Amino acid sequence: TSKNLIKSHWRHTFEPPAEADDQLNETLQTKYLNALKMNIYLLTQMIDSYLSLSRKEDRENSTTTKNKKSSKAKSSTALGIDWESECQRSVHILMSVFDLDIHRLWNAQLVEDELTSLVCNLCFKILEDPTMVKSKLVKSSVLNLLGCIIKKHNQSLSASLKVVQMLQHFDHSATPMAEAVHMWASTYKCRSIVSEVLRELSHIPERDFIRDSSSTKTICSFIVELSYYLPDAVLLNISLLLPRMDEESYMMRNSVLGAVGEIIIQCLSKEGLDEKSKQARDQFLDILYDHANLDVNAFVRSRALHVWLNLVSENSLPVKRCPDLVELCVRLLLDKSNLVRKVSVQLLEALLRKNPFRDNLTISPLQCSLKQEQEKLEELQSIQAYWFKPKHESKFVGKIEKRSNKIKLTKQNIIFLAFSHVFNHYVLNKFPPSVFCANASEIIFITHKILTFLLGEINDEKNEENKSKENEEILEEGMQEDDVEKNDENGSGSEEEQTENEKQDLLKTQEPNLEIEKKKEIIEYLSNAINFVERFNDAVPVLCQLLNSRTQSDVVEAINFFTAAWEFQLGCALEGITGMLEQIWNEDQKIRDAVVSAYRKLYFKTDSNITSKVKTVNVADNMIKLVAGSSNAKLPAIECLIGEIQKSGDWPSAVAQICWDRLTNPLASFAIVTGLSEMKQRKVSIQLLGMLANKDANVIKSKIKTLVSVGLKERTLPTSENVFDFELPFHTCVALSKLAAKKTEAGKYMRQFRYPDDHQLITTLTSLVVSGFNKKSVMWVKFALEAVGVIFQLSDNPVVVSTSMLNEIKGVVHARLSSDEPSGEIPVNELLMRFYSIIGQFALKLLVFIEGDVQSEIKQNRKLQEENEEADKNAQKKNKSSGKDDSHLEDDMGVGGATADDADQEFIKNVLETEIVEPDTPLGSLSEWLVRCCTVVVEPSDHSAVRVQQTASLALAKFMLVSSKFCERHLRLLFTMLEQSPHEGIRANLTIAAGDLSVRFPNLLEPWTSHIYARLNDKSVMVKVYATKVLTNLILNDMIKVKGHVSEMARCIVDENEKISAIAKRFFQELAKKGNSMYNVMPDIISRLSDPDIGIKDEVDFKKIMRFLLEYIQKDKQTESLIEKLCHRLEATRDKQQRRDLAFCLSILNYTEKGVKKLYDNFSLYANVLRDEQVYFLFNNILTKCKKCAKPDVKSQVDELEGKI
Repeated sequence: TSKNLIKSHWRHTFEPPAEADDQLNETLQTKYLNALKMNIYLLTQMIDSYLSLSRKEDRENSTTTKNKKSSKAKSSTALGIDWESECQRSVHILMSVFDLDIHRLWNAQLVEDELTSLVCNLCFKILEDPTMVKSKLVKSSVLNLLGCIIKKHNQSLSASLKVVQMLQHFDHSATPMAEAVHMWASTYKCRSIVSEVLRELSHIPERDFIRDSSSTKTICSFIVELSYYLPDAVLLNISLLLPRMDEESYMMRNSVLGAVGEIIIQCLSKEGLDEKSKQARDQFLDILYDHANLDVNAFVRSRALHVWLNLVSENSLPVKRCPDLVELCVRLLLDKSNLVRKVSVQLLEALLRKNPFRDNLTISPLQCSLKQEQEKLEELQSIQAYWFKPKHESKFVGKIEKRSNKIKLTKQNIIFLAFSHVFNHYVLNKFPPSVFCANASEIIFITHKILTFLLGEINDEKNEENKSKENEEILEEGMQEDDVEKNDENGSGSEEEQTENEKQDLLKTQEPNLEIEKKKEIIEYLSNAINFVERFNDAVPVLCQLLNSRTQSDVVEAINFFTAAWEFQLGCALEGITGMLEQIWNEDQKIRDAVVSAYRKLYFKTDSNITSKVKTVNVADNMIKLVAGSSNAKLPAIECLIGEIQKSGDWPSAVAQICWDRLTNPLASFAIVTGLSEMKQRKVSIQLLGMLANKDANVIKSKIKTLVSVGLKERTLPTSENVFDFELPFHTCVALSKLAAKKTEAGKYMRQFRYPDDHQLITTLTSLVVSGFNKKSVMWVKFALEAVGVIFQLSDNPVVVSTSMLNEIKGVVHARLSSDEPSGEIPVNELLMRFYSIIGQFALKLLVFIEGDVQSEIKQNRKLQEENEEADKNAQKKNKSSGKDDSHLEDDMGVGGATADDADQEFIKNVLETEIVEPDTPLGSLSEWLVRCCTVVVEPSDHSAVRVQQTASLALAKFMLVSSKFCERHLRLLFTMLEQSPHEGIRANLTIAAGDLSVRFPNLLEPWTSHIYARLNDKSVMVKVYATKVLTNLILNDMIKVKGHVSEMARCIVDENEKISAIAKRFFQELAKKGNSMYNVMPDIISRLSDPDIGIKDEVDFKKIMRFLLEYIQKDKQTESLIEKLCHRLEATRDKQQRRDLAFCLSILNYTEKGVKKLYDNFSLYANVLRDEQVYFLFNNILTKCKKCAKPDVKSQVDELEGKI
């Protein structure tokens, strides 16, 4: 039936009657009109029926399956036809009908509205179906049909109403309707429909936008897309949209801002705008600025910033707006919304990358250029001022008056005449006449009689043209007279030369101030550039704070900004580049990836045209400069960064060979370019090799001889022959330490690679330590400590080697103490300090060696022995036919292995307790030296003695780590020094030592825990920083008790030192991740900090601490329990301030239904304290908060509680 109907309709459409003429007779007209109506009606009804069936099938399928593709397939199959293609064909037939002049079939030459409405309603019904809209052919056919009807049959008003209805009721209609209006306005020239649609949208009440968020979102998307397609038309009707900026709906404000952005980009950013367009652009930019800065809704602020971002990306931002926009972004970096902060940083980066000034934004060259241009401008202005000095006026007054009477001058003409003379003579270096001309012209203007005469001669435009010609002739004549006079005075120059010069000079006088104006433009440009850079400098402190933010987007965007700032050579970028290096330790993988990507871009990015060899050299040079410019604190982060890049496979393998080349043969040219001396190149190269060896030890092992011959060589400083430089041997030892076996998986054992005692490495290292012991050097102690560690890691018999080395050093000390101090050697105190350092390191490394390598070796040997015994047993079992022997029952049950492990542990413990630091051992005999040195009273002014005592106390702490007996005997001495020593260095060292001892012997240190917490109140900032770090590690690893002392850590949140405050905040962030740990300590913290005797006296500090800590109480049950506890505490307290503090804690908690019930049930506990005005005010705040979150069934309880309060 449908095919016959389409065929019939096609025939009536494309087969006109044979007798058709310009005018049809009435009978035929009626016949074809009726046929047309019937066919159109039947065809539209058929399409409508199929649409209904299709929707019904789609609804049924959507309830049974979530697979859209299968749903669509089922619908098409159920209908029995390919509905999309048939629908497109039917709409095409209707289009072919309405494209004809069918209005001739009506007597009034107008198509009936019922017919056009029938087809238009069908088209919009097709567009209501999301499935049909997805078909580009169907959508295009429908929109073309509607456009044809709108254009030929004047249906724009009804179409605009229908468009608005579609937007209000169908969520998918924003894009199709925007495309429809665009097609109708551009292809079918129905420009008025844009105005009609926007006018209809402007009539929608504000309350509708607030009530129905779904339709509001659709309308807003439509406005933005329409602005993208037809920005000119929207600009003409922008007055219909701007009033929406003052309404409550933030989505409408966002859409208008988006429309404004599209208008500026496409219409108001072109060259050669007229004043009206520039004024409109500035008004729109002001709107964007105000809403980005002042709008109460964070989504609107971020949307406004997005629009600014688009403007910058499309190069549509006026240059004069750049500094103000940077200043706005800097302010918004402190916005409470992370979305606003994120877009602000993105906008700053875009402003940097799209800046209109230059690629190099280093401020010092800009300032130098500005100074030079200002000097040039001042020179030009001083010359110009000199020209206008009154000279020889009387000589030329008559001449000017004579010329002004001969010609009919206007006011403008006389100005032109005077200044033409001035600059004509300036060009020819004829200063006296030119100076006069300027002053004479002023005299003429002041004369009222002359002005009246001159202005009275203006008749009409025709006369003015004649006058102008005469004036030019007389002007030329006058100039020639002046030149003749001057030439007569100078006695040189021919008439022809003068005439030619005068013509050229007249051309030059048309823009006399051109050079000055050019200089002013350059100065303005440079001033804007400097202002632009200075604004970025203001942003750096805030951006560095964002690098440590808890929000991922803040950190990532800050990293991206500093990467761009480094590329544009901003002076402030270095602080951010070094700061973001610490984020390589961040737990968030995305942040770590951002850091690696940034450094890869900065130090690995090279031109694609260069060869791989040159690229490798550039990478090596960049990394050498990075390591050389970094502090020692940054080197571990760089090592981790290199490890991440190696892991990703982007690290060039040839870089290691280049580092070896630089170690053996440093480049003199590289030293000239970078300022790195040859020795510095060697040091940095060995540092890089050590970092590379962290992942692949063969980097070092393959060239150990080169490393020994170059790195372990005794050298003096270039500045002094008596002072030795042990920095290169120190870095060499650090690199050698990477040869030690890495930690393996549990149950696996990797035997440590070791060298024989007579190997060149071991002998060179020990001899260098001993020979340098009594020589002047700043780096010997660091080198010696690292060398002892290398010996214990790489020597076959480290105890023998190190003991021999220690005996030699001990002999030097004894010889020095028993004799007078020889000239040229180091002082005795320095010698003792070195000696105490090395014996302390020896004790510590011996402990590590015994508990690590020796114990592992014993276990491995026992394991091999057991395997061999097991093999023998199995062999014996095969030879015997008898049953199982009961004597091996214990081994079969596995008890023997456990007993052996316990025996091994006991053996190691016995060795450490009795054979290392006891008085009858070599090291133990030296412990008396340490104790005696620690008990001596040292004057703070004696710096060398203080250093000796500091080293001795640290060595004593290392001795205490070896043996629990030795530790127990000297604990009182250690904590006495920790509390009473006047030297902050000693207290800081012993604070760290106390933390290590707490891990090593927790039971022994448990009674002394309060003494460690007491260091949080130390008068030294350095001691407080170390105490905060130590306690953070101990508490988070559950090594010491928290309850009763953790409030001291909470005090550090408001410490004046930012570093201490940051560590304390980080501690509580990590504590909150450990289950209920944060909740468990909160009552104790609140109780102690609010205590009138031992609590915080400053109310502001208390509130800051509580606001920070109570953010981590997020579970509802924890909040409810805390509410109940605080209510009971309110009843028990008698102090006025404490009541207020507890009430404040209650006021900042988050309340649920059960929380409100707890507050209601415990009213009697806090009813008496409500007499305090501040407490009463805080409880009112609690009620306000409860009302916002309360459901209808809880609201009555809240109202009742409010009545009680």
